Amino acid sequence: LESAWYVVFVCRIWWSWLKKESSSSSSKRTTACEQQNHINKYFITKPAYLSVEPNAHNMLYMVLLVKQHSLPKQALINIHLFNSQGYDKNDDDNVLNDEQNQLDDEALLDFENDDDVVDEEDVLTSTKFEFNGIRVFDDIDPNLKQSYFKIKLNDKIKYLHKQSACWLLSNKITKLSSDRLSRCKQQSS
Repeated sequence: LESAWYVVFVCRIWWSWLKKESSSSSSKRTTACEQQNHINKYFITKPAYLSVEPNAHNMLYMVLLVKQHSLPKQALINIHLFNSQGYDKNDDDNVLNDEQNQLDDEALLDFENDDDVVDEEDVLTSTKFEFNGIRVFDDIDPNLKQSYFKIKLNDKIKYLHKQSACWLLSNKITKLSSDRLSRCKQQSS
């Protein structure tokens, strides 16, 4: 548990140091994109960084539950298996990986079949009025249903393409690829 929190704080310090080092040498790098690329070159991947702290919190939570006698001590025996990343140690674990992948595939198929059931908690909700550069649809082709997220905007059901959501959630790209006007302005200036 202690080691997990050391990793969390080392990652935070490392990230802060890279940001500071990158901004202090910003005269050498002309664009924010180049600065971000410099940081990405020397830092762990963003998903790994974002999973370190939740893993530490989950481990702490489990230890607290065991101490409060809400969980048996045996729950901590396999604590190394509890993480937010896939289990991928080395090639000797191929059998375990194959079984896990098969279970994941079956769970995914079950999940995809559950899409027909509309749950209110599965719908994203927002009250934002203006979405610059993002296409939000009132209706979609039912055959393409798997490619869209169902969202609720101002108490109306709308659809957002999953690829657009990925662009929005990307840390490196601040604009959607469809925002051509912004790209042209950036290139001309």
